[in-house]
Amino acid sequence: MSAPGVPVPAKGPSRGKIIALVAVLVLLAGGGGLWWYLGSRSDIAEVDTGDCAIVDGSVRKVDCGSPFATHIVGQVLPPEVVAQGTCTDPYQDYDEAGVHLCLIPEMPEGICFDGTIDSFDVTPVRVDCSSDRAAKVIKVIQGKADESLCPRGANASVYPEPPLTQCIEPVKR
Repeated sequence: MSAPGVPVPAKGPSRGKIIALVAVLVLLAGGGGLWWYLGSRSDIAEVDTGDCAIVDGSVRKVDCGSPFATHIVGQVLPPEVVAQGTCTDPYQDYDEAGVHLCLIPEMPEGICFDGTIDSFDVTPVRVDCSSDRAAKVIKVIQGKADESLCPRGANASVYPEPPLTQCIEPVKR
């Protein structure tokens, strides 16, 4: 007990509180680093023809049933082929770390996309089917590359490898 009139020194943070604060900061920094690593890593060397991927500045392989898949890998071109040219239409070109991919936009049947984009050199933008810009994927035929499989009046995107036909038409209002 202190003498009357002598102020009692204020208690600072306890040693336990300081340790807890440091532990929280370390966990946050570690979690942020893990988030950065997982978000920035690329599976470019692991993808093969027919694989699905998220392509957004890097390539991350995903299950083809994933709603996040943006592309299907049509071809993986070796460096000697890339030197002679790039992917043929209608594939999209993608280069990363010396690997060249020919990509197919992943467009599931029944989904609507912005139909005002002239070519799908970019990832198709999903829109509500009631939009004035909507084009709907009315049929997807896997294993066959044949525009005659699409109904009359529909636009066909035909890919020989892997064989795939996407039938797209403007949404009728």
